[in-house]
Amino acid sequence: MKNRKGLGKGWFSLLLVGLLLAPWGTAFSQPSYKVGYLNSHSGFMAFMGTAWRNGLLLGVDEINGAGGIKGHKLDVVVYDDESDVAKGVIAYKKLIETDKVLMTLGINHSGIAVACAAIAEQSKVPYLAIGSSRWIVAKPGKWQIPADPTEVYGYVVRFREDAQIHLGAMYDFVKKLGVKKFAWISAGTTFGKSAKEIMEVTYKLAGLELSGAEEYGPNDSDMTSQLTRIKSKDFDAIILYSAEPAGALVYKEARELGITKPIIADSPIIATSILKTVGQYLTGLYVCVQIVDVPNLSILPQRFKPMVPVIEKFRKGFMGKYGYRADSWNASGYDCAMLMADALRRAAPDPANLKAAREKIKDALVTTKGYVGTRGLGDMSPTHELPCPVIMIRVAEGQEFKMAE
Repeated sequence: MKNRKGLGKGWFSLLLVGLLLAPWGTAFSQPSYKVGYLNSHSGFMAFMGTAWRNGLLLGVDEINGAGGIKGHKLDVVVYDDESDVAKGVIAYKKLIETDKVLMTLGINHSGIAVACAAIAEQSKVPYLAIGSSRWIVAKPGKWQIPADPTEVYGYVVRFREDAQIHLGAMYDFVKKLGVKKFAWISAGTTFGKSAKEIMEVTYKLAGLELSGAEEYGPNDSDMTSQLTRIKSKDFDAIILYSAEPAGALVYKEARELGITKPIIADSPIIATSILKTVGQYLTGLYVCVQIVDVPNLSILPQRFKPMVPVIEKFRKGFMGKYGYRADSWNASGYDCAMLMADALRRAAPDPANLKAAREKIKDALVTTKGYVGTRGLGDMSPTHELPCPVIMIRVAEGQEFKMAE
């Protein structure tokens, strides 16, 4: 394993995936494909970034173990953005300018992802994103929510797992519960603010009323004042939009304050790292999740059945490699590896001609069709987004997941 530091003490965490990700007996007949992965492995978003990294490394392990991409071994340069926009931008430029990677992957911190999307476009380097805000594909000034962006970056593609899709599913679900008025609480991060912005222009279209909205800091540990204000309102349910452990504390404190109305959250709140620390407080929470988080895959609707063997293989492989149950954030990293590999196979780039190779990879990514993964399913859209279907679950006793419908 190589170790690269620089730009400050402990600033970068570099894991260069080479021989460590392939069996020692695997022979590669072609030059390596070097790709770059940036994510939060420290800072307030580390719980998500490290989960994605572990899923990615599992996928790369499987790809290299099977002989790589047409004889090319995958070498992945992994940097830690420390949940900091300035550091993330410097690291992203380093991947492009110093490491000279063929393509880039990752970035769960939406603020970093938005900044790096513009860099990817300017540098003409393919960027495959997972989990961050939809703003990363839209050219500045070319998206009027709730419509689709009218112009998108040519070199940026993403899995479509954003607030607009998730909020639509949440609206449908709460209306089934008889909810007419809801209260909102979210983190004061790019992720939370962008979700709130979408909520503000979509809830009326869904036939709902907003009783009040509150915000908290991603590192806050006491949300009593915000929840007390919510408690004083007339509401039938709370929608909690969180991508950090503080969101789980919101649910815990809401129940301690005697708020008994249904609370509906987005999928980051049940990341494995959060469940390990405060999961015992989440019983009864409704969550909008990806298909991979459904406990019993046999109950899935027919349209999702093609995903079942992929998910089963992923779950088994993840348990074998890491020794614990995978979550949807691990699956995000895994899907990132698999979609990357699919694009590389179809593009067949020559790493010796970096400019042409990047162009071929970009063309392959934006024309993806019939993808079946653990989270993604279908064709790349005109806005360069791969669909990720969602479903509603409930956290039961013992942190078990049950279908909410």
